[in-house]
Amino acid sequence: MPQDHPKKEAKEIKFFTEYGDANRYKVLEVIGRGSYGVVCSAIDMHTREKVAIKRIHDIFYHASDAIRILREVKLLRLLRHPDIVDIKHIMLPPSKKEFKDIYVVCELMESDLHQVIKANDDLTREHHQFFLYQMLRALKFMHTANVYHRDLKPKNILANANCKLKICDFGLARVAFSDTPTTVFWTDYVATRWYRAPELCGSFSSKYTPAIDIWSVGCIFAEVLLGKPLFPGKSVAHQLDLITDLLGTPSSETIAGVRNEKARRYLSEMRRKSAVPFSQRFPNLDPAAVRLLQRLLAFDPKDRPSAVEALADPYFKGLAKVEREPSCQPISRSEFEFERRKLTKDDVRELLYREILEYHPQIRDDYLNGTDTTKLLYPSFTGHFKSQFTYHKENDGKSAPVLPLERKHFSLPRSTVCTNLVSPDREPVRRNPKACNNSVGLPDRRFGNPSKTHPPPKVPVAANLGRVVGPVLPMMSVICQTLDFGRHVLDHVACDCSSNTPLDRYTIRSHVKPCTKSRKRRHQTPTLVCSRRNVGQCRVFSTTKSETALNGITGGPQPFLELTKESKSPISSTNLFEVVADDLQKLNQNLLSMVGKENPALVSAAQRIFGAGGKRMRPALVFLVSRATAGLVGLEDLTVEHRRLAEIIEMIHTASLIHDDVLDDSDMRRGKETLHQLYGTRVAVLAGDFMFAQSSWCLANLENLEVIKLISQVIKDFASGEIKQASSLFDCEVELEEYLIKSYYKTASLIAASTKGAAIFSGVERDTTKKMYEYGRNLGLSFQIVDDILDFTQSTKQLGKPAGSDLAKGNLTAPVIFALERDPKLKDIIESEFSEPGSLDEAIGIVKSSGGIERAQELAKQKADLAIQNLQCLPPSAFRSALEDMVTFNLERID
Repeated sequence: MPQDHPKKEAKEIKFFTEYGDANRYKVLEVIGRGSYGVVCSAIDMHTREKVAIKRIHDIFYHASDAIRILREVKLLRLLRHPDIVDIKHIMLPPSKKEFKDIYVVCELMESDLHQVIKANDDLTREHHQFFLYQMLRALKFMHTANVYHRDLKPKNILANANCKLKICDFGLARVAFSDTPTTVFWTDYVATRWYRAPELCGSFSSKYTPAIDIWSVGCIFAEVLLGKPLFPGKSVAHQLDLITDLLGTPSSETIAGVRNEKARRYLSEMRRKSAVPFSQRFPNLDPAAVRLLQRLLAFDPKDRPSAVEALADPYFKGLAKVEREPSCQPISRSEFEFERRKLTKDDVRELLYREILEYHPQIRDDYLNGTDTTKLLYPSFTGHFKSQFTYHKENDGKSAPVLPLERKHFSLPRSTVCTNLVSPDREPVRRNPKACNNSVGLPDRRFGNPSKTHPPPKVPVAANLGRVVGPVLPMMSVICQTLDFGRHVLDHVACDCSSNTPLDRYTIRSHVKPCTKSRKRRHQTPTLVCSRRNVGQCRVFSTTKSETALNGITGGPQPFLELTKESKSPISSTNLFEVVADDLQKLNQNLLSMVGKENPALVSAAQRIFGAGGKRMRPALVFLVSRATAGLVGLEDLTVEHRRLAEIIEMIHTASLIHDDVLDDSDMRRGKETLHQLYGTRVAVLAGDFMFAQSSWCLANLENLEVIKLISQVIKDFASGEIKQASSLFDCEVELEEYLIKSYYKTASLIAASTKGAAIFSGVERDTTKKMYEYGRNLGLSFQIVDDILDFTQSTKQLGKPAGSDLAKGNLTAPVIFALERDPKLKDIIESEFSEPGSLDEAIGIVKSSGGIERAQELAKQKADLAIQNLQCLPPSAFRSALEDMVTFNLERID
């Protein structure tokens, strides 16, 4: 490394290796995280330019995903244009036969158009015009190359504060060649229904045209004008209804050209609708913008203008001359010959490796000439990068928010959200409108200048990029709790140090010289921090001064220790809450007394419900948190409020189960007949209502307004969760974030209230109370995700209900959402509502084979890690250990 570089702090670990051109980049921080990789911002030390670097990992896990990446990197190399995101560099792997990850260097963008629209309700006419102008200019370039994007939407259009837009995400794009007889072989699946052209909604056409992108741009333009989506359909049928509500029923000629029989019949049988004049529907918008919008959103693709024709519209008068906007030569068929044949993973690896070599001309020439020397230039490159990216993912994310999990499919970087990232408790940075970069229309000498002679008459002021806050990445460094030293030599250390389940214990053997503690000082147990670097090693350093701990080691190189995972017996449900067994026994005795004796039928029902057993997990969490926090404030025993809270929580939980059984028409609960099967729906509903009411009465008598509000919100969340679930059945557009919100309402909300309420009654500091809430929230989410995994992995006998029952009802859970990203065929099966015999079994098979289960398991482990981190504020005790064991027990249910 050059000597003039500033000296790094001791705690900083290099991001790049000393090999090749990797040390050309100085990594700053993690700025994004998607389903398939991590994005870091960096500085190119040669050009001093900020860039985004994304690691796309395990790229060949599915050949279809690798082909999508290959297609995208190839297209972005061929489509060099100022309004299309630019790949600047792709790091060279050590060998084409072994690499699994790739590192892509792109230009760094600050946000995307979706966030810009959300954050700005005062965009001007100049904003509207300039945004559309850039999108159409990019489409002209793409379409003259015969490339159809097919997935244009606000989230796929990156944005900077100076109003510069760039189109990204070409994973679903296709190239049309002149002799291609049909494009039916293209999948009709695109990621977001709201921006999907009518001919894609119903598989109308036998040969798609660039008009599918024109429609999408029209929908995006409408959203820019209105501040909200124009056609937010909940299903294909609903989407077509919304479209025809505005455009009217298509003509008989248009309907006759529909190739899909079901779609043709649907349109023919549709109630006749008259078109609504756009000037009437949008009376307060710029008339010129409305007229162009109406042209872009013609139902028949033949009636939509091309990008060139749209740019010539009077709406852009004075902005640019169409003929001066750059075009692209049609892409050669040889570039995409691979699309016509079936490829193995090795075939795709070879093609992708050759694509990477396009960014290394000298090595490419050597490779093509048979003199490949890359093994000498880049030894062990991938292994080093993998550990370095892992380090930054785990550590940088601790202090900076990251992007939400919003990727819909395997794709290249969404290098968004850098300077606009703010923490939830800080005000977002306000930009000075006068500080807008006026060089938006300056020439780009590489590609020609789209705005060289006719720059925009008014450069729009800087748009607010929005407030994007995502989950904080966990830092996988923990303080060792158990240290075992010999008399004079560091020999073994047992610590919690795991990538996903921090409770795994490891035996660590030192590989340093013997170390004698200072005899002049009083012996104390040194505290070590073990920061895991890879599967087999752990970096150890002292958290105290060198003269008081591990004298002789901390002054020199930090030692590396080998890790050997210890075998351990799984946690069972019988001993999980052993430390609060007496508290749970008292709880069981008190539950029946809370019901009262006024109504014999209700007493009988209550005896059956509470006598059915169950783990009593929620009240147990109340007891565990109560006792774990008691030591912080000097409490010797639980208060009356602690015990009453546990009883209230269990009653609310039981009432929700009664109502769930009625809604789901379930026959069995905990191995016994459900209440509505025994006593009828009327009695069951009233029993649930009574328990909600009784728990509310007891809650009010606690006379703690904060806890009353907390628990009351839980009851509201139950209803919100059921409504959300009912409104999204069979909806393949449901995103992971929506699923997590619904899971919070239905499961995690009550668990989080249990742990937070217990901390409130202990009287601990507000920061500790907040951490107990986060522990419960993340534990609850992890529990729900594991439950949803078990719906696919366990048998009907184990579940007590048919396997895949949630999917059969149209409830799309985490494994299904992840599987939809990998296999578009699953979407068609689900939207048919399993009307074909055997289609449900086929859908379950796709979920299992597409990695949906594994990725859901990773998500459950992420939430588990976050739960564990929030327990670090508690002093070590048997109760804290039980809270940790609760997290481990949940994850072990999958095994």
